[in-house]
Amino acid sequence: EISQEDRVAELWIDAEAPFTTLTRETVNQIESLAPFGQGNARPLLCTTDVTLAEPPKRIGKNERHLSLVLVQHGVKLRTVAFGGGDWAEEFSELSRPLSVAFRPVINNFRGRSSVELHLTDWRAAEPVPTAD
Repeated sequence: EISQEDRVAELWIDAEAPFTTLTRETVNQIESLAPFGQGNARPLLCTTDVTLAEPPKRIGKNERHLSLVLVQHGVKLRTVAFGGGDWAEEFSELSRPLSVAFRPVINNFRGRSSVELHLTDWRAAEPVPTAD
């Protein structure tokens, strides 16, 4: 038997990267590390103080995935949480900033290329204690 405490998954973050650094050029440099797969995972990045720019949307077959627009310091990025459809309600109820773990990718769609994030995990920021 595995205790509930031992069931917590760990993420190995490669670097912290604010959205302002995630330009097409930077993400193309990350893409140059391909091919990605076992033994050469796509880099996992994280950042803090992220908010939702609009309500989340369930997408895909059986609404298993989640589409989000996240914003940090004025930079908005489309984000997809594959298999994260169950997070929709939690995201909808958030009133605090987030910390997020993600993999940046270049999305080529209808002749346009843009930076997109694949959300791996997230957590709400701790509430700021108020002085009495």
